[in-house]
Amino acid sequence: MTDPGPEEPTGRVMKFIHEGESKLPVRDIKANYKSSTAKEPYIEYGLDRGLDEGVIIGAENYWACCYQNAVEKVVELDQEYLFLASYPHHAGGDATENVIVGYIRHEDHEWRTGDRVAVIGEMKLYPFEHGIPPSEFDYKPTKWSLGPYGRNLNASQTQEVIEHFSQFPDVTEECLERTLELKRESGSGGNSKC
Repeated sequence: MTDPGPEEPTGRVMKFIHEGESKLPVRDIKANYKSSTAKEPYIEYGLDRGLDEGVIIGAENYWACCYQNAVEKVVELDQEYLFLASYPHHAGGDATENVIVGYIRHEDHEWRTGDRVAVIGEMKLYPFEHGIPPSEFDYKPTKWSLGPYGRNLNASQTQEVIEHFSQFPDVTEECLERTLELKRESGSGGNSKC
């Protein structure tokens, strides 16, 4: 029997809460729309460890248990991408539902506790106006959570998202700078959730 070769990459979509003060897809560090400071997605992972050489290395589920079932499925199924979606809260945003605004390539993972795993890898983020709503893949439109397991994307859907984003310049570096700025402004200590 011949080896069928590697399977085509697949992905899973999960949501994070947008900070609302800028048009960049950055997490809600100041708790503008949450009850506590958001630490996920952890775009500073590579910077904090001196790993960002030519790419930004990010993590999800590193500091807080955030949609653990979705992140665990990425690891369990060896999915290549953890796609990040959010609903834009900034002024002038015209989205009517969450949009996929980037991804973390599942290059590594780390069990943070016995029941919490983090996905780690190259992170790319794109402006909301270039985002893709999960409804384009036959999921019900929503501004709210995408459920505990997120939204699964098969190989062709995953390829469609990656090809779509390849048309546009990413804003990952700007998002990292904005994250650091928000952390300085807020002191970003204290209790945190995803």
